[in-house]
Amino acid sequence: PYMGSHQPGAPPDKSKPYRGPFGTGVSGPIYGYCPVDRDWPSPVLDSDGDGIIDRLDLLKNGDPISTGNLGGDPAFDDTDAVMRELAAKKLLAFGQVAHGFFFWNFRTELEPHWSWLDAHERGWLPDARGDLADACKAEDSGSQTFNCVARPGLPDKTYRDGMAYCVGYDKDAMASYEALENTTLVAKATEIFSDFWARNVVSGATCDFGGAALLVY
Repeated sequence: PYMGSHQPGAPPDKSKPYRGPFGTGVSGPIYGYCPVDRDWPSPVLDSDGDGIIDRLDLLKNGDPISTGNLGGDPAFDDTDAVMRELAAKKLLAFGQVAHGFFFWNFRTELEPHWSWLDAHERGWLPDARGDLADACKAEDSGSQTFNCVARPGLPDKTYRDGMAYCVGYDKDAMASYEALENTTLVAKATEIFSDFWARNVVSGATCDFGGAALLVY
């Protein structure tokens, strides 16, 4: 909805994966779809079980995003469940460390993600604080663990830049990464990102590395 044909680079190229700009979360178009109007795909689409729903997974399932079959189809669309869980976790966190908080928009005409009214009507926001008590129970108990992995389909430079940060820009290590490409580079990036994040998460490290990584569980 934000990218009219009069804007540079619009409409997004349906043949290209995530191209940036890179930041925390998804902030750029992917295969022609903007993050502002994409649904959360169900884990059933992860056909190879690697915790990431990539282009190959979509093709194996009839490419429901490109064909428009994701939205509203309970077999593919996990948006309601994701948003309910995400809202509960955030409200629990805010309630523990803040004196108060507010929802930025009461009503918008664009998306329920930005509208308190629409989000509440969809059941994303809990009616009572008691609903939040167990929002982070799985993470706090250690029963739900996360892994930091390289995002698929990014430019090689994005992986190498993230890896360079993890090794303190060591010249020898960076030179060795230049010899890697394609799946070998992605696998090495996952190894390095995962190790760095596991060692530093307690001190505040995030699984991002310039948009090169994401958390899976």
